[in-house]
Amino acid sequence: MITKHASNIEHCHHPVRYYERARNGMYDFLRALRQKNKLDYILLPSYIGYSPKDGSGVYDPVAQVQGLKYEFYHVDLMLQIDMASVRTALESIKGQSFVLLRMDYYGFTDSNAEALYQLVHEYGGYVLEDNAHSIPDSRDIFGFWSDAVFYAMHKFLPLPKGGMLMLRHHDFRGLELTGGLAPEVNSNLWEYDFSEIARIRRRNFESLEECCKQYAHHFTSMRTLQSDETTTPYSFPVILKHDDRFSLYNFLNEHGYGVTCLYYSIIEQIPTSVYPESEYLSNHILNFSIHQDVDAREYPAMLALIDEYYNGSGNCDK
Repeated sequence: MITKHASNIEHCHHPVRYYERARNGMYDFLRALRQKNKLDYILLPSYIGYSPKDGSGVYDPVAQVQGLKYEFYHVDLMLQIDMASVRTALESIKGQSFVLLRMDYYGFTDSNAEALYQLVHEYGGYVLEDNAHSIPDSRDIFGFWSDAVFYAMHKFLPLPKGGMLMLRHHDFRGLELTGGLAPEVNSNLWEYDFSEIARIRRRNFESLEECCKQYAHHFTSMRTLQSDETTTPYSFPVILKHDDRFSLYNFLNEHGYGVTCLYYSIIEQIPTSVYPESEYLSNHILNFSIHQDVDAREYPAMLALIDEYYNGSGNCDK
Protein backbone atom coordinates (compact mmCIF):
# COMPACT_ATOMS: atom_id res chain seq x y z
CA MET A 1 0.00 0.00 0.00
CA ILE A 2 1.19 3.51 -0.81
CA THR A 3 -0.25 6.28 1.35
CA LYS A 4 -0.93 9.77 0.07
CA HIS A 5 1.12 11.47 2.77
CA ALA A 6 3.95 10.66 5.19
CA SER A 7 2.62 9.87 8.66
CA ASN A 8 5.50 8.21 10.57
CA ILE A 9 6.63 10.98 12.90
CA GLU A 10 9.81 9.09 13.87
CA HIS A 11 11.03 8.48 10.32
CA CYS A 12 14.02 10.75 9.49
CA HIS A 13 13.43 12.51 12.80
CA HIS A 14 16.21 13.47 15.22
CA PRO A 15 15.19 15.12 18.51
CA VAL A 16 16.74 18.54 19.16
CA ARG A 17 17.09 20.44 22.44
CA TYR A 18 18.31 24.00 22.97
CA TYR A 19 20.45 25.42 25.76
CA GLU A 20 22.11 28.65 26.79
CA ARG A 21 25.50 27.20 25.89
CA ALA A 22 26.79 24.12 24.09
CA ARG A 23 28.47 22.90 27.28
CA ASN A 24 25.07 22.81 28.98
CA GLY A 25 23.80 20.51 26.27
CA MET A 26 26.83 18.27 26.61
CA TYR A 27 26.33 18.06 30.38
CA ASP A 28 22.60 17.36 30.06
CA PHE A 29 23.24 14.52 27.61
CA LEU A 30 25.93 12.89 29.78
CA ARG A 31 23.87 13.35 32.93
CA ALA A 32 20.79 11.76 31.34
CA LEU A 33 22.78 8.77 30.08
CA ARG A 34 24.44 8.33 33.47
CA GLN A 35 21.05 8.52 35.15
CA LYS A 36 19.83 5.60 33.02
CA ASN A 37 22.93 3.55 33.99
CA LYS A 38 24.18 3.70 30.40
CA LEU A 39 27.41 5.57 31.04
CA ASP A 40 30.46 4.56 33.10
CA TYR A 41 33.22 6.25 31.09
CA ILE A 42 33.84 9.00 28.59
CA LEU A 43 36.90 8.95 26.34
CA LEU A 44 38.28 12.41 25.66
CA PRO A 45 40.86 13.77 23.19
CA SER A 46 44.17 14.84 24.69
CA TYR A 47 43.74 18.45 23.56
CA ILE A 48 41.19 20.19 25.79
CA GLY A 49 41.58 23.77 26.85
CA TYR A 50 40.97 26.02 29.79
CA SER A 51 40.77 29.76 30.26
CA PRO A 52 40.58 31.77 33.51
CA LYS A 53 37.45 33.53 32.22
CA ASP A 54 35.40 30.62 30.86
CA GLY A 55 36.88 27.50 32.44
CA SER A 56 36.74 24.46 30.15
CA GLY A 57 33.74 24.03 27.90
CA VAL A 58 34.63 20.36 27.40
CA TYR A 59 36.04 19.13 30.71
CA ASP A 60 33.72 21.04 33.08
CA PRO A 61 30.56 19.22 31.90
CA VAL A 62 32.34 15.89 32.45
CA ALA A 63 33.48 16.83 35.96
CA GLN A 64 29.93 17.87 36.87
CA VAL A 65 28.47 14.41 36.20
CA GLN A 66 28.73 12.53 39.47
CA GLY A 67 30.62 9.26 39.26
CA LEU A 68 31.54 9.59 35.58
CA LYS A 69 35.08 8.33 34.88
CA TYR A 70 37.24 9.43 31.97
CA GLU A 71 40.27 8.43 29.94
CA PHE A 72 42.20 10.33 27.28
CA TYR A 73 43.26 9.28 23.81
CA HIS A 74 46.05 10.86 21.76
CA VAL A 75 45.71 13.40 19.00
CA ASP A 76 48.74 14.38 16.94
CA LEU A 77 50.30 17.78 16.23
CA MET A 78 47.66 18.44 13.57
CA LEU A 79 44.93 17.46 16.03
CA GLN A 80 44.10 14.28 14.11
CA ILE A 81 42.93 11.27 16.08
CA ASP A 82 45.50 8.55 16.85
CA MET A 83 43.49 5.39 16.21
CA ALA A 84 45.98 3.10 17.94
CA SER A 85 45.62 5.19 21.09
CA VAL A 86 41.83 4.96 20.85
CA ARG A 87 41.97 1.19 20.58
CA THR A 88 44.24 1.01 23.63
CA ALA A 89 41.82 3.17 25.61
CA LEU A 90 38.87 1.02 24.52
CA GLU A 91 40.65 -2.13 25.64
CA SER A 92 41.33 -0.56 29.04
CA ILE A 93 37.60 -0.01 29.69
CA LYS A 94 36.29 -3.09 27.90
CA GLY A 95 32.95 -4.25 29.25
CA GLN A 96 31.96 -0.85 30.61
CA SER A 97 29.41 1.50 29.07
CA PHE A 98 31.02 4.52 27.44
CA VAL A 99 30.82 7.49 25.13
CA LEU A 100 33.74 8.75 23.06
CA LEU A 101 33.90 12.48 22.44
CA ARG A 102 35.13 13.43 18.98
CA MET A 103 35.97 17.10 18.55
CA ASP A 104 35.74 18.70 15.13
CA TYR A 105 38.48 21.24 15.69
CA TYR A 106 37.99 24.43 13.65
CA GLY A 107 34.93 22.89 11.96
CA PHE A 108 36.84 20.12 10.13
CA THR A 109 35.70 16.52 10.48
CA ASP A 110 38.57 14.22 11.46
CA SER A 111 39.84 12.04 8.61
CA ASN A 112 39.38 8.98 10.85
CA ALA A 113 35.74 9.80 11.73
CA GLU A 114 34.19 6.85 9.90
CA ALA A 115 36.73 4.30 11.14
CA LEU A 116 36.41 5.71 14.65
CA TYR A 117 32.61 5.42 14.58
CA GLN A 118 32.79 1.80 13.49
CA LEU A 119 35.44 0.94 16.08
CA VAL A 120 33.49 2.54 18.93
CA HIS A 121 30.37 0.64 17.92
CA GLU A 122 32.33 -2.62 17.81
CA TYR A 123 33.09 -2.04 21.49
CA GLY A 124 29.46 -1.23 22.26
CA GLY A 125 29.83 2.51 22.79
CA TYR A 126 28.54 5.75 21.29
CA VAL A 127 30.21 8.70 19.58
CA LEU A 128 29.35 12.19 20.84
CA GLU A 129 30.40 14.85 18.34
CA ASP A 130 31.56 18.26 19.52
CA ASN A 131 30.53 20.44 16.61
CA ALA A 132 30.87 23.73 18.45
CA HIS A 133 33.14 24.90 15.63
CA SER A 134 30.71 23.93 12.88
CA ILE A 135 27.57 25.39 11.42
CA PRO A 136 24.43 23.22 11.12
CA ASP A 137 23.79 23.85 7.43
CA SER A 138 22.01 21.48 5.09
CA ARG A 139 25.14 19.36 4.62
CA ASP A 140 26.01 18.55 8.20
CA ILE A 141 22.98 19.27 10.38
CA PHE A 142 22.76 15.58 11.20
CA GLY A 143 26.43 15.28 12.07
CA PHE A 144 29.10 13.11 10.54
CA TRP A 145 29.62 9.62 11.95
CA SER A 146 28.19 10.31 15.39
CA ASP A 147 25.28 9.26 17.59
CA ALA A 148 24.68 12.69 19.11
CA VAL A 149 26.06 16.10 18.24
CA PHE A 150 26.06 19.52 19.88
CA TYR A 151 26.56 22.98 18.40
CA ALA A 152 27.42 26.44 19.71
CA MET A 153 25.28 28.72 17.58
CA HIS A 154 26.76 31.91 19.05
CA LYS A 155 30.16 31.00 17.59
CA PHE A 156 28.77 31.39 14.06
CA LEU A 157 25.93 33.86 14.44
CA PRO A 158 25.89 37.34 16.03
CA LEU A 159 24.08 36.06 19.11
CA PRO A 160 25.00 36.29 22.82
CA LYS A 161 24.32 32.60 23.45
CA GLY A 162 22.91 29.48 21.87
CA GLY A 163 23.66 25.78 22.38
CA MET A 164 21.95 22.99 20.45
CA LEU A 165 21.97 19.22 21.02
CA MET A 166 20.77 16.71 18.42
CA LEU A 167 20.18 13.03 19.18
CA ARG A 168 20.74 10.66 16.26
CA HIS A 169 20.76 7.17 17.80
CA HIS A 170 17.44 5.46 18.55
CA ASP A 171 18.79 4.36 21.95
CA PHE A 172 18.57 7.98 23.09
CA ARG A 173 14.85 8.37 22.58
CA GLY A 174 13.25 8.80 25.97
CA LEU A 175 16.27 10.40 27.62
CA GLU A 176 15.10 12.84 30.29
CA LEU A 177 16.69 16.03 29.00
CA THR A 178 16.14 19.51 30.42
CA GLY A 179 16.84 21.49 27.24
CA GLY A 180 14.12 23.57 25.62
CA LEU A 181 12.25 22.86 22.41
CA ALA A 182 13.04 26.37 21.16
CA PRO A 183 16.25 28.44 21.25
CA GLU A 184 16.88 30.45 24.41
CA VAL A 185 17.82 33.51 22.36
CA ASN A 186 15.21 36.04 21.27
CA SER A 187 15.79 35.26 17.62
CA ASN A 188 14.83 32.66 15.03
CA LEU A 189 18.09 30.92 14.13
CA TRP A 190 16.69 29.79 10.80
CA GLU A 191 16.27 33.37 9.60
CA TYR A 192 20.02 33.39 8.99
CA ASP A 193 21.27 32.24 5.60
CA PHE A 194 23.57 29.39 6.64
CA SER A 195 24.51 28.59 3.04
CA GLU A 196 25.68 32.16 2.46
CA ILE A 197 27.55 32.23 5.76
CA ALA A 198 29.29 29.01 4.73
CA ARG A 199 30.17 30.45 1.32
CA ILE A 200 31.72 33.60 2.81
CA ARG A 201 33.69 31.67 5.42
CA ARG A 202 35.07 29.31 2.79
CA ARG A 203 35.94 32.24 0.53
CA ASN A 204 37.76 34.05 3.35
CA PHE A 205 39.59 30.87 4.36
CA GLU A 206 40.78 30.24 0.79
CA SER A 207 41.84 33.86 0.39
CA LEU A 208 43.86 33.75 3.62
CA GLU A 209 45.35 30.38 2.71
CA GLU A 210 46.69 31.87 -0.51
CA CYS A 211 48.03 34.99 1.24
CA CYS A 212 49.82 32.90 3.88
CA LYS A 213 52.00 30.99 1.45
CA GLN A 214 54.72 33.65 1.49
CA TYR A 215 54.85 33.62 5.30
CA ALA A 216 55.56 29.91 5.79
CA HIS A 217 58.76 30.85 7.65
CA HIS A 218 56.59 32.24 10.47
CA PHE A 219 53.86 29.61 10.79
CA THR A 220 52.38 26.39 9.41
CA SER A 221 48.74 26.20 8.34
CA MET A 222 46.91 23.38 10.14
CA ARG A 223 43.99 22.96 7.74
CA THR A 224 43.20 23.31 4.04
CA LEU A 225 40.05 23.36 1.94
CA GLN A 226 41.77 21.82 -1.07
CA SER A 227 39.75 18.78 -2.20
CA ASP A 228 37.20 19.62 0.50
CA GLU A 229 33.84 20.82 -0.80
CA THR A 230 31.74 20.43 2.35
CA THR A 231 33.51 21.95 5.36
CA THR A 232 32.45 25.31 6.74
CA PRO A 233 35.54 26.40 8.70
CA TYR A 234 35.33 28.23 11.99
CA SER A 235 38.75 29.88 11.82
CA PHE A 236 42.12 29.64 10.09
CA PRO A 237 44.47 27.85 12.53
CA VAL A 238 48.25 28.05 12.31
CA ILE A 239 51.14 26.69 14.35
CA LEU A 240 53.64 29.45 15.05
CA LYS A 241 57.32 28.69 14.53
CA HIS A 242 58.28 31.14 17.29
CA ASP A 243 57.83 30.83 21.06
CA ASP A 244 55.93 34.04 21.68
CA ARG A 245 52.31 33.24 20.94
CA PHE A 246 50.74 35.48 23.61
CA SER A 247 52.84 38.53 22.83
CA LEU A 248 51.92 38.23 19.12
CA TYR A 249 48.29 37.63 20.11
CA ASN A 250 48.25 40.83 22.16
CA PHE A 251 50.13 42.75 19.46
CA LEU A 252 47.63 41.87 16.73
CA ASN A 253 44.56 42.54 18.85
CA GLU A 254 45.98 45.89 19.92
CA HIS A 255 46.37 46.79 16.24
CA GLY A 256 42.76 45.91 15.42
CA TYR A 257 43.20 42.39 14.09
CA GLY A 258 41.04 40.04 16.13
CA VAL A 259 42.77 36.70 16.63
CA THR A 260 42.05 33.93 19.13
CA CYS A 261 43.92 31.07 20.77
CA LEU A 262 42.76 27.47 20.94
CA TYR A 263 43.60 27.17 23.72
CA TYR A 264 44.74 29.59 26.41
CA SER A 265 46.22 26.51 28.09
CA ILE A 266 45.36 22.84 28.37
CA ILE A 267 43.55 21.47 31.42
CA GLU A 268 45.75 20.21 34.25
CA GLN A 269 44.16 16.73 34.02
CA ILE A 270 46.11 16.14 30.79
CA PRO A 271 49.66 15.26 31.92
CA THR A 272 52.21 16.94 29.68
CA SER A 273 54.69 14.14 30.33
CA VAL A 274 52.28 11.73 28.59
CA TYR A 275 50.95 14.19 26.00
CA PRO A 276 53.86 16.55 25.18
CA GLU A 277 52.32 17.42 21.80
CA SER A 278 49.32 18.92 23.58
CA GLU A 279 51.48 21.25 25.66
CA TYR A 280 53.41 22.31 22.55
CA LEU A 281 50.24 23.08 20.62
CA SER A 282 48.74 25.05 23.50
CA ASN A 283 51.73 27.41 23.31
CA HIS A 284 51.91 27.73 19.53
CA ILE A 285 48.42 27.71 18.00
CA LEU A 286 46.94 30.98 16.77
CA ASN A 287 43.60 31.36 15.01
CA PHE A 288 42.90 34.01 12.37
CA SER A 289 39.32 35.20 11.94
CA ILE A 290 37.40 34.26 8.78
CA HIS A 291 33.82 34.95 9.90
CA GLN A 292 31.18 36.42 7.61
CA ASP A 293 31.86 40.03 8.68
CA VAL A 294 35.54 39.89 7.70
CA ASP A 295 36.71 41.74 4.62
CA ALA A 296 39.38 39.51 3.05
CA ARG A 297 41.12 42.59 1.65
CA GLU A 298 42.40 43.20 5.20
CA TYR A 299 44.47 40.01 5.24
CA PRO A 300 47.59 41.25 3.37
CA ALA A 301 48.01 44.15 5.81
CA MET A 302 47.58 41.84 8.81
CA LEU A 303 50.17 39.37 7.51
CA ALA A 304 52.57 42.18 6.64
CA LEU A 305 52.23 43.42 10.22
CA ILE A 306 53.11 39.95 11.51
CA ASP A 307 56.17 39.92 9.27
CA GLU A 308 57.15 43.35 10.54
CA TYR A 309 56.71 42.18 14.12
CA TYR A 310 59.02 39.23 13.62
CA ASN A 311 61.57 41.27 11.72
CA GLY A 312 62.39 43.60 14.54
CA SER A 313 59.57 45.50 16.20
CA GLY A 314 58.22 42.75 18.44
CA ASN A 315 59.48 40.91 21.50
CA CYS A 316 60.35 37.66 19.83
CA ASP A 317 63.14 35.34 18.86
CA LYS A 318 64.60 35.92 15.41
